[in-house]
Amino acid sequence: MTQSLQRCPTLSEVLLRQAHDCTNSYKRHSHDEFSFGRVDAGQAYYQKGRQEDRIGAGVLVGFDPGEVHACNPDHGIWSYRMVFLSTHWVHQLQQESDDFACQDYIGFKSDLTACPDTFDRLYQQLQHSTDALSSEIELIEFLRPCWADQRPTRTYRADQALGRAHDCLMSQLTTPPDLTTLSQEANRSRDQLIIDFKRRYGLPPHAYLLDQRIRRARQLLSQGWSIIDTAQSLGFADQAHFQRHFKQRTAMTPRQYQQAHRGHSMPGHSLQSPPFKSLHERTFNAALDAPSNWSAAGFSPDASGRAN
Repeated sequence: MTQSLQRCPTLSEVLLRQAHDCTNSYKRHSHDEFSFGRVDAGQAYYQKGRQEDRIGAGVLVGFDPGEVHACNPDHGIWSYRMVFLSTHWVHQLQQESDDFACQDYIGFKSDLTACPDTFDRLYQQLQHSTDALSSEIELIEFLRPCWADQRPTRTYRADQALGRAHDCLMSQLTTPPDLTTLSQEANRSRDQLIIDFKRRYGLPPHAYLLDQRIRRARQLLSQGWSIIDTAQSLGFADQAHFQRHFKQRTAMTPRQYQQAHRGHSMPGHSLQSPPFKSLHERTFNAALDAPSNWSAAGFSPDASGRAN
């Protein structure tokens, strides 16, 4: 099994992850960045929102910021490559176009199978090229047919009460409210709250809370916080509890993540909110702190940016 983590040598907004013959599995989770990639070998069980499928070699997938998903080996081992893009870079790119200027951003198409099969060429370009101009042109041209053709079609019933329950949960990440309190905020039964919350946000309240804690943990670790301070600040019972949930969602330990991101903060980002909100956040006014951090393999890059 081999894995690598590499920042694009010419585009600092791009991170590349490659795994060969691995068995890594992930719980359903989300990222702060745009990400897309391809299965190179083996079969994978793919979950994105309420979509579930089995995919094989050559299939291209894409995920928007905040989109709950998981992709795990169906049987045995698998190989894949992923590209992570700074939300700031995508936002700026799309705002330059008249097609996107009136929106926060356009996400990926729900089905990328019809997109041109030039992923290999793009990945090699981003991995090895020393020409920033050609790398950026190659990336932009690859992405153009991958964006959705129109405004996001994911629409939900306007529901301020459910939004209040979400905000209540987000404001108390370390000491979360109980289900009764959330159901009162949402003005519905506890059972109906679980159903509606999962339909809107992709996960039931407790799993959503854990995902948001791990997203915040990635932020803090990449900013130099210690593992014990991060765990305590986010309300985990102990380091073992924190490490177990962290690895389930990132396929690496907090220390590996810390080492991989040491000295590699993304340009234009801090612990403040990004310049726009994700589809869920925008639709329901559920603001999340989401600076650009990478949920990628936990390896310590050397001076060249390659993983040890």
